[in-house]
Amino acid sequence: GEVVKSINAGAAPMGLCHIPEMPGSPLLACCANSTMVRFNHLEKDVVRKTTWTTPDTQMCMCWQPLQRLLYSGSTSGKLYAWDIEKGQERACFDDHSDIVMKVLSVHHLGNIITASLDSTINVWDSFTGVQTCKLSGHTKGVNNLAYNHAHRFLISCGFDHDALIWSPFDSKLLHRLKGHRCALIGCHAVEGTSELITADVSGQFKLWD
Repeated sequence: GEVVKSINAGAAPMGLCHIPEMPGSPLLACCANSTMVRFNHLEKDVVRKTTWTTPDTQMCMCWQPLQRLLYSGSTSGKLYAWDIEKGQERACFDDHSDIVMKVLSVHHLGNIITASLDSTINVWDSFTGVQTCKLSGHTKGVNNLAYNHAHRFLISCGFDHDALIWSPFDSKLLHRLKGHRCALIGCHAVEGTSELITADVSGQFKLWD
């Protein structure tokens, strides 16, 4: 429970992503001052390697190992792909009309899924840049996503108190989980099971099967 290392990113970090399989075991931080910072983890030390400026503030990140690209969602509603070795933008996807709160990589499918405060969820083919599905069912902003690899369904949650279960392959809403009385802030798929965990702003957790 002790602090091992304090790292100064230079501004408030909005999102973090650790990539242990890459050389240097990089840790990426997207910051409130519209910068992206890469740190390398070398044995017991953490060293700042590069910093680059982003077009707008990035809120969340995920790593896509098939293409070795970092994806981030921004306050403008855009999804960006980054080459972290060069600190350069590789692609930009623009469809959401409000802040992207969560970016999720479904590695084996090559899909990137984004959740936005515009109440929609987009599924993108990371190889072609084509939007394959738009999931509409939330009445308010969506702030979190999880994916169950064994059963191939997507879970989303947000400010409308319900967690929604989707098939991300055909835009089909499979089920709506009702029971929370406050806005949801988190959802999690328990790996290797059909169980789901949801959490709301009051501090209440629910386990679903």
